[in-house]
Amino acid sequence: SEPLGGTTKVDRSEVDRLVSTLQGWNGNDYAAAHTPDNVKGLIGSMGAYKRKYAEARMKECTSPELKAVYEKKIAGMEANSKAMQTPEPEKVAANQAQLTAILDEAEQQLASGRPFIAGAEYT
Repeated sequence: SEPLGGTTKVDRSEVDRLVSTLQGWNGNDYAAAHTPDNVKGLIGSMGAYKRKYAEARMKECTSPELKAVYEKKIAGMEANSKAMQTPEPEKVAANQAQLTAILDEAEQQLASGRPFIAGAEYT
């Protein structure tokens, strides 16, 4: 799809590279390490509700393909819930280093005179 600003002033390969880089970073790990304990309880309750809802919809499902999608989503929700409660220090440090590298690169690109990371105009 074409960016809002068109394609003439946007470096599409840079946009694709940046999107890929950001998708490789796990924001859930960052959130787990930086969320206060009292908020983690609320997030855990909301997650439990979402899992129960997804499980109920999965039971109603007649399509094997859709059921597999639900199972994968529920497994991901459970993994995120466990990670939120007890973030592993090694993962937290690696996640922080990855985020720092992403932000440092963006800062260098902007410091080199680029008005925006993906080109000459905001998209």
